[in-house]
Parts: sequence; C-alpha cells; structure tokens
Amino acid sequence: MASKQEAEELVGINELALDRECIKQPQTYLRYSFLAAEKKRDVDEAKAELDVTAAELMRAMRKDPKKYGMEKVTESALKEQVITLPEYRESHGILLKKQHAYSMAQAVVGALDQKKRSLTLLVELHGKAYFADVKVTADGNEAVKKTTRSRSVRKPK
Repeated sequence: MASKQEAEELVGINELALDRECIKQPQTYLRYSFLAAEKKRDVDEAKAELDVTAAELMRAMRKDPKKYGMEKVTESALKEQVITLPEYRESHGILLKKQHAYSMAQAVVGALDQKKRSLTLLVELHGKAYFADVKVTADGNEAVKKTTRSRSVRKPK
C-alpha cells in the first residue's frame, strides 16, 4: 500500500508531460483497483475469522459458563461476555486494521479518479491553446506603442 506521501505523488500531474500522464493513468488506476479488491477480500476474511472466534468462544462459554463468570447463559449474556474476551478483541483489532487498509486503498482509487478528470480538463485546455505564450512581433510591438501614444487612447483632460 502506498504511504500518504507516495499517494500524493502518485496523483500529481506533470503539466509539461500530459501525454505521458495520460498514457500511464489507466495502468496506475488498474493496479490500485486490484489492490483495493485485495484489501476488500482481506476485510471479508477477517470478518469471517471474527465470526468463527466468537462462535468458538460462545461454545466454550455454554459448555462451562462458570469458568467465564456467568451464572445464566442467554444469547444476550453470551454476546456481552464474548466481546470482553482477549481472543475476540485481538480478532476484532485485526479486522479494524484490515478495514483501515481497505479504506486507504479506496482513497487512492478515488484520487486517481480525480486525476483522470483533471487530466481530461488539462488536455482540453491545452487543445484550446490555454497554455500558449503570446508572442508579439516587432510590427505588433510598434503598433501597441503607437496606439498608446495616441490621444484617442488617453483619458480626456
């Protein structure tokens, strides 16, 4: 997974190399989409593992409720007790880390979507000569000087 700094560099755009930026964008997007899918799978596996851990702990509590400090075994009492056990909390912590990794991967994919839109807009602006420098010829420069010396351009007194 990309660090925050790597992700920021990844979505940066070199305005002087729009062609290269446009060419590499689909490959980068695909790579991080696959990564996000892997992170989602990791979340699903961690959820399943948490469910298994909870079921095993509940089975053990039903078998020997006194060992877990329970007098009456009800579903709500089991659920309340199971979330306090270290095995469950450890499994839940793993799930939270996996969810965070997935969220970060999704954030990169979203930023790459934004980069795509920005590239599209920049290419359109480039096509409209937005970035073109104005080059004044010697004749044009002289015409501007002549016009600005004229009384018709100056404010009346």
